[in-house]
Amino acid sequence: MECKGIIVPILTPMNADESINYGELKNQINRMIDAGIHGIFFFGTNGEAYILTPEEKRKILEAGLEAVDHRVPVYAGTGCIGTKDTIEMSKAAESLGADVLSIISPYFAAVGQDELYTHYKRVAESVKTPIVVYNIPARTGVNIAPATIEKLSHIDNIVGVKDSSGNFDNMLQYIEAVKYRKDFSVLSGNDSLILWCLLAGGKGSIAGCANVCPHNMAGIYESFMKDEMEQAKIYQNNIRPLRNTFKFGNPNTLIKKATELLGYPVGPCRAPFNSISTEGIEALKKVLAEYKESEINRKKPIPTFYAVLLILYRFTVYISLLKYQPALVACRSFGFCKSILFFRTFKNPIRFLEVFFYLSKKSVVFSSKSSDTISPLL
Repeated sequence: MECKGIIVPILTPMNADESINYGELKNQINRMIDAGIHGIFFFGTNGEAYILTPEEKRKILEAGLEAVDHRVPVYAGTGCIGTKDTIEMSKAAESLGADVLSIISPYFAAVGQDELYTHYKRVAESVKTPIVVYNIPARTGVNIAPATIEKLSHIDNIVGVKDSSGNFDNMLQYIEAVKYRKDFSVLSGNDSLILWCLLAGGKGSIAGCANVCPHNMAGIYESFMKDEMEQAKIYQNNIRPLRNTFKFGNPNTLIKKATELLGYPVGPCRAPFNSISTEGIEALKKVLAEYKESEINRKKPIPTFYAVLLILYRFTVYISLLKYQPALVACRSFGFCKSILFFRTFKNPIRFLEVFFYLSKKSVVFSSKSSDTISPLL
């Protein structure tokens, strides 16, 4: 398969006692997919893979796969320090049904490029599932050289690399090294470089900021694919205020806190990575308020095309209700105004029609549980 689009390294929601909140995990998965995210990645840095037990990972992946239900590809982070442990984790994720394995390079102990190649080669030979190599030298202490990526790209089931080095030249060298292979994806692991990665020939991003503003992050890729470059730049620039808050602490701790401030009970990160200064929290609140305000002030008329189809759809539902359940008609009418807001989400008429006919078949009456249904930023 081709790894492309905006893939969210989804948060691992937790309760106050640091146990896993599976109900909220399902909610976050649906929130991401409804916002247009192209893949769900479990056990990334934002998912706190470094502090979860193997048994917790198994249960989370099982629950996650069930919640995703084949709507988008599922990526599972299975990298460990040692080759043997990485193989075991990779086989376990494969047996559960993960679509792609993301494997971070060995860390803590120093490792050379030849050792990296041998490590990834052995893991790739142990599974059939596609593998994305994960380069994040700030956390592992080693940068996977472009020459090593080129060498690894000749292994059939190694299909991509996520570059979180923050070094755009390194990413460019990856793209150049694998250009002979059309199904090999270079993905940006730095949210500030997504558009530039796409322009250079990359295929997308595994983007932590998508946990906070999924519509916006998906918009970078979708606008780029439609050749709407000015809009893509707007979406790309929108995340700068959020990324500016990373100076106040661990980025994934701040992303999780920002998601919690939006009203989602994802809990804090596990100790000891759960501390944010008052200044940092205030900075996050200010950014989120600015995002919300920018949407409130954005008064776009509802297109006539959508409004007409909405009326037709509602009429169909009401006729059905009159025939079978007359008492529900008055109750259902409350959702009419909220339903109109739903259609502001769809800037693409084709996407709207897909949802319209799907809902018609399901006889679904629209509701508005999540602010993500309305806001293109959050």
